Amino acid sequence: MLIPEIKQERLYQKIANLIIKLINDNVFPPGSFLPPERELAKQLGVSRSSLREALIVLEISGWIIIQSGNGIIVSDNKHSPVDYTIEEILYVRDLVDSHCARLAALAN
Repeated sequence: MLIPEIKQERLYQKIANLIIKLINDNVFPPGSFLPPERELAKQLGVSRSSLREALIVLEISGWIIIQSGNGIIVSDNKHSPVDYTIEEILYVRDLVDSHCARLAALAN
């Protein structure tokens, strides 16, 4: 029998997964606004920086749309099991960020 590995999640991953669950449970239906960032961080008991990381992941994966000065809207895109996982998105983001940092260092 194979025993599954216990995977430790980072806080922003837990926050993103919780928000996805709230969206799927229709607490935040498509087209609705999430609470303002400061209020949402307070309700979740997390820092705004951890919440921002989670929101970036959710925006990249199409769960939400962040409109500066307007708020955070729940996307009405339908998500299927073939969508990218949060871990895959973060892996690609790490690759892109490190490449951009390398290019910026070479430019100076």
